Amino acid sequence: MTSPRPLLDSVGFSLARVAPALISLAVVRLPADETVAARYIEQLLLLAATLLAWNLAEGTFAVYLRAKERAAAPARGYLIVTFIFGFVVLALLGVFRSQASQGLFLILLAVLSLRGMSRVSWDQSRRRLAMATTVSAHSVLALLSLLCALGDLTWPTAILALGVGLAASSVELAWHAEELSPPATVRFAAPLFRVCLIGGPLIVASMAFTGLLPFLFSITYVAVLPGLRIIATLRRSGSALPKSVRPTLAVFALFIGIMAAVHTYGSRVLGQ
Repeated sequence: MTSPRPLLDSVGFSLARVAPALISLAVVRLPADETVAARYIEQLLLLAATLLAWNLAEGTFAVYLRAKERAAAPARGYLIVTFIFGFVVLALLGVFRSQASQGLFLILLAVLSLRGMSRVSWDQSRRRLAMATTVSAHSVLALLSLLCALGDLTWPTAILALGVGLAASSVELAWHAEELSPPATVRFAAPLFRVCLIGGPLIVASMAFTGLLPFLFSITYVAVLPGLRIIATLRRSGSALPKSVRPTLAVFALFIGIMAAVHTYGSRVLGQ
């Protein structure tokens, strides 16, 4: 049984899992029409709130299952709290459906399904499935955020969503480093972690260099440097994955922060 995580790590991990839902705010300019802009922001906030409620429901249900296995007295209380969060998720889904298209709503359901599969796979030590569903869930969530703003699906939008999904997945892989340590798993997990760690910044910077994003977004290449330093440190120590999630969280925060800063201070952005 793993020891409790530090509060700072847990908060950072939770925020990283929700960040792809808000990524369009860092790359897409708000519509000039205030009514349309308000609806767009409301959709993104609903999306983030739904994911937070889903995460809380997942976490509480996992605690309930562990308490039930130990025949602990509070088990029934955890189940009640799980149902409460479940009703909140259903209510938020209803509101989101009333404001979004059917396509966006179906994508949201796909995101929740993938996140549920990921959580169950981690808990059941089905590590390869967990890694696949983790990357898929974060990438599809970023795509949903971008589609809320842009409407139409294009291949540059899909590539950008993949970059954000890879970056968010690096945090989750670092979080589950202990579960990924068995030799049969680590030979897949180690290269995937490295691709995820530097893949996001590389994809965004490459899109900027090729004109698919404004050139200022090439600054995200800066986030590759601390990622390469983490990889070099792992090689020197003989470790496949980092023992702490904090360095990976820092790289992810730098990556997202650079995009948000470029968007705030500068440019004509994707789709506008």
